[in-house]
Amino acid sequence: MEPDRGHAEPGLLRPRPRTMNRPGSPLFPVPSIARRSAAGLATAAVLLLAGCASAPVAVDPGSGSLTPSPTVTATSTARPAGEMIPITAVLDITPVLPLNQQGVSPTAPVLAVTDAAQIAKITALINALPLTQQGLYCPNDDGAGLQMVFRSATGTQIATADADATGCGNVTVTIGGASVPGLSGGSQLVTQIEAILGQHWQLTR
Repeated sequence: MEPDRGHAEPGLLRPRPRTMNRPGSPLFPVPSIARRSAAGLATAAVLLLAGCASAPVAVDPGSGSLTPSPTVTATSTARPAGEMIPITAVLDITPVLPLNQQGVSPTAPVLAVTDAAQIAKITALINALPLTQQGLYCPNDDGAGLQMVFRSATGTQIATADADATGCGNVTVTIGGASVPGLSGGSQLVTQIEAILGQHWQLTR
């Protein structure tokens, strides 16, 4: 009579079926390097989804943790109040046309601006210009630009501003007859002033 194969004989242990331990199970520990790689990939995915974060971060390749990265910010020094053009009652603007064949920059008729809102906008644009950089080479300067005189209601000259429409776009300002540090951004300033006043002097290239 054959023995019952469904029951183990007394005193004998039936062998347990062999199974393949799966990665991640308690019997199959994941190597630490794999955990770090997984953490790094997860962190990278978070950064990609975040897009333009407010502060850059870096991933520590050893731990996968986020650490702040050094940021480079543009520094701007606030200009003293004495270097700011005040809002005046009248603004005389003289467009200076490009050099002609005789090497002379002819001027267009003077435009007297008395609209308070327009004067305020132009004044704010000039006061917001950044300081110019020294030692720049300025090619393609044909002399075109705007000459501006800020006057009181009685005609007293308060300030002046000369904006170059070409070259380096330098802006030269005087207040009360005294020069202030040079400014840049003249080309864009001329275009903005044309838009505010509805003029088309075509001074920029």
